[in-house]
Amino acid sequence: MVPFKTTIKVTVVRHLVDKFFEFAADFNKYAIINYQGVFKTKNSKKYCNIAYNEEEIKFYLEKGMINKDNFNIVNARNIEELHRR
Repeated sequence: MVPFKTTIKVTVVRHLVDKFFEFAADFNKYAIINYQGVFKTKNSKKYCNIAYNEEEIKFYLEKGMINKDNFNIVNARNIEELHRR
């Protein structure tokens, strides 16, 4: 039987953090738009949870090394939050 969920861990150097958040934002947007109705929940963490070390990421945000729009999309949990960001 195939597991319902799978954990994938990605570790990147500081030069790639912004690019990772770009990919993660696109992925989270895709997941919410295509699966919110399928799973009938307004919390995307139940089917697509993008986790990161908040203590580390705050430094990238303070230095402007992460696109804030992409960061906000990664943290959106439903279609309504996507439209607000």
